[in-house]
Amino acid sequence: MTQAFSEHAPDASFMHASPGFVNTGLAKQLPGYLRVPFKGLAALFARTPETCGKYMVSALLNDDYAKGWKLLNQNAVVMSKTKYHTEELKDIVWKHTLQTIEDVMKQ
Repeated sequence: MTQAFSEHAPDASFMHASPGFVNTGLAKQLPGYLRVPFKGLAALFARTPETCGKYMVSALLNDDYAKGWKLLNQNAVVMSKTKYHTEELKDIVWKHTLQTIEDVMKQ
């Protein structure tokens, strides 16, 4: 979606960021038998929300990302498009989004 937006507003910045595994406290909502292993994995492999935030904010302040569309990884570094970033799928999502907005506005 952000990719299509960037084509309609080329002087604006649009980013799709993948923050990775962030220890958000989501485990509190899990049943006990999942909570304990999840917390252990989070302690070993997840970033704190503060660390994640620093990377994500750094992308917002990066002059290299001031215009156009960027796909960013957990370190706020541009990553390659995935197999899902095709022109066909971009157009499908764009048309679906416009139709959804139009339908909502009719209500």
